[in-house]
Amino acid sequence: MTRERRVNEALREENRFLNHALLFTEILAAGFFGAFLAVMGAAGWL
Repeated sequence: MTRERRVNEALREENRFLNHALLFTEILAAGFFGAFLAVMGAAGWL
């Protein structure tokens, strides 16, 4: 029972880490897309 609990906690921790990594990636992608739009707008292509 305790082994299952430890495995469960490890999976929960990994899930938390992956959720944070995904959020960071989404924020980074939004930033790059915003910069891309700003460059396109400055070049007059939008």
